[in-house]
Amino acid sequence: MAYFLVFWGRHWGTGLRPGAVGTGNRISGITLGDGIFVLRSGSTTGRQIVAFGRAASEVFEGPHYRDPTKTTNWVNVNWD
Repeated sequence: MAYFLVFWGRHWGTGLRPGAVGTGNRISGITLGDGIFVLRSGSTTGRQIVAFGRAASEVFEGPHYRDPTKTTNWVNVNWD
């Protein structure tokens, strides 16, 4: 089992979204059950781990959160 760090997306607003998180350029290497930590970093919040979950899928390509004409990489997560 491996562990990965993803960054809090501005598009998340004030809360975690159920389902998928972006993996950036990572296109493989995350498997079912791997740990996913979410790091939030900002001028008012500092740096902090705000969530932990387990990968519920492998990395897949899907629509970009801001521009539906583009794609990005995602992994489904079950939050603990």
